[in-house]
Amino acid sequence: MPATGLIQTVPGPLENPDSGYRSRFDKETEHANLIIDIGHRQGESGEVTDAFAKVVNGSEVEGYVETYPEYAKFCDPDKKVKMYFVARLSKTPSGTGAFVDSVQTAGAIQTKGTGNGLFLNFEMKKDEVLEITTGLGYASIENARLNMKTEATGKSFDDVRRLAKEARNEKLTRIRVEDNDSLNKVKF
Repeated sequence: MPATGLIQTVPGPLENPDSGYRSRFDKETEHANLIIDIGHRQGESGEVTDAFAKVVNGSEVEGYVETYPEYAKFCDPDKKVKMYFVARLSKTPSGTGAFVDSVQTAGAIQTKGTGNGLFLNFEMKKDEVLEITTGLGYASIENARLNMKTEATGKSFDDVRRLAKEARNEKLTRIRVEDNDSLNKVKF
């Protein structure tokens, strides 16, 4: 999550985005913080049972998030899933820190536990873009790094977005929905 100003490491409610890192932003601001929240539940992932992240090689973040996902509970009770990741940043951060909920530790380059994450500060010029290339894997950090290398090497953000859209559209063109009720078609 990109943010500016005071570092806030708790999301905050939708009704009051300024109370957390869901804050509004001003395009004229020249400084940015990147908040990597790995220790809180995201979407339908289930509660986080363990999470680890570390800044490596100056401009990469690697780690994992372990959850007990909702989709696994019905078919594999007590099965936790660990998702490994590697994120390569197009720019080296000017500062780092870790957090557990609202408790922040400036200067830290790694975090482990739950309710946790990292924040990275960047000196950004107006209209400068921070590009993040991410690889995911279920086996290891090395597997996530290999996936990133295999799938993203030589591709820009726009290239990846275009290829994903083409792949999605190609799969969707295989589906034919036949029904006289237009609401059923919309629901499908």
